[in-house]
Amino acid sequence: MLIFSISSVYFLLLLGVFYYARKQKQNKQQKKFFIENFKAVLTMKQEALANGSGFAVVILPVLIDLKFGTFNPVYNRIKALFDENDIMYFDLTSSVVAYSDKDLWILPFDQHPNEIANEIFTQKLRDFFIKNYGKWGRKMGTFPGGATDAL
Repeated sequence: MLIFSISSVYFLLLLGVFYYARKQKQNKQQKKFFIENFKAVLTMKQEALANGSGFAVVILPVLIDLKFGTFNPVYNRIKALFDENDIMYFDLTSSVVAYSDKDLWILPFDQHPNEIANEIFTQKLRDFFIKNYGKWGRKMGTFPGGATDAL
């Protein structure tokens, strides 16, 4: 019986090692995917500025666990990267925290924003542009930093 217990512990330990190794591989893949996507954002900014246009990004919330702030560390990292690379952004991540997650989903099994969420996002952006258009001039790139306080 002792051999069975030691074998079971050894098996569980191996299982844990394999699980950890798999998670590490997934994290590396996710980080690589994020870096590739961020490089695409930088390329879009360069192209827009080269063509005389402004460039800005809208940060929308993940519509899961809104009240718990589960994704706040992710949002903060994204905003820090945008600040480091002088990318203008509109942070709408806190604009729907008063709502239930499911009330904002397009379908019960699809967490993309529905008409309620899109109306809220549109209202926030519209109000910001109406209030601040004169401060910007013609190019969005002239407004420093993220537009989080105004939203």
